[in-house]
Amino acid sequence: MIAEKHSGEIQERGRAVSEPDQWRDFHEKFQTLANEELRQRAARTDRFVRAYFTYRKGAEILQVRRDGQRALSLFSNSDKLLDAPNVLNTGIPAHGPFCLIKVPEFGLWALSGGANENFQERFQTVAARAGVALGCLQNTDPVDFWLHRLVLDLRDNKSKLLFADSGEDGMILRACEASAIFCSRLERKALEASLLLPQKNEIEHGQPTREYPEVAKGPALSQPEAWTKLERRGDFIVLAEPSNDTATRIQHDYELLKWNIRKFDQWASQEREYKKQPTLQEAKAVFEGTILVGDGGRVPYLTDHELEDLLVHPQTPSSFAEGILTKRWGFTASTVRTYLRRKHHRKSAKR
Repeated sequence: MIAEKHSGEIQERGRAVSEPDQWRDFHEKFQTLANEELRQRAARTDRFVRAYFTYRKGAEILQVRRDGQRALSLFSNSDKLLDAPNVLNTGIPAHGPFCLIKVPEFGLWALSGGANENFQERFQTVAARAGVALGCLQNTDPVDFWLHRLVLDLRDNKSKLLFADSGEDGMILRACEASAIFCSRLERKALEASLLLPQKNEIEHGQPTREYPEVAKGPALSQPEAWTKLERRGDFIVLAEPSNDTATRIQHDYELLKWNIRKFDQWASQEREYKKQPTLQEAKAVFEGTILVGDGGRVPYLTDHELEDLLVHPQTPSSFAEGILTKRWGFTASTVRTYLRRKHHRKSAKR
């Protein structure tokens, strides 16, 4: 396939950045757009942002007089090009058709859908930033570069978000959601490749975190999935014991909550990708033993109602984690943020 031959060239020729934190941030930006599509009922009105592509030599293009963007790309044997000066009755004046002798290295791309023009522009802005972060080459459109790498990832993972893919032509059905999933994979790969050990050392040796630069972590808890002891009181969850170091506990639980919420959101998104609405019972089975669900010996941070709400209404991991900490610890949101920024002061050994 024409697109696949470029996949091994990008890392060597581009200026790729492999910081996991930036891919986490990009995931949240794309996921926010995807969640907005769901809230606006894009599925009912068929307004998801889609990305059409072709790598076919001699592709016929209808050039639209609107910011110099291509509105439609068709195969070289297409009989669908119109003689009229409008594109599919949209009323947009156009040139065309004409045939490209050489297709751009990263394919020809055209976007459609979106709740409105503003929404599509916001998607393109985030995609352009992600393309630059991924190592977009000079004189290459960063949005096209991002979409090119995205389609390669969707192929590798046999995603159902990739539709009618012939190897030369096809369509990404829900570009916002697909981009969010891709960012999660990029973050995971970056962690596995180079930053997992340094990140662990930061936690163990009291170095500042990236999200809260002022925070210096205290000693790591002995178990990676350990969290503050909680207990059930009726339908509610409360602290089970006092803490001698509230700031350290809140900082640790915040990181654990945020990470598991991100994994939960990825799982739920991929379930929906296969047109299956995940249930509360399935979520509890999949995430048993985590800070979200707990197990037979440990009470989780989330009640069933809160877990179900996260399932139905996806939220930004950082803000949701802060909100849950506020409830469990009985502090105001500003107090929780203060604890998250507080430095851990180690007691110096007596001489």
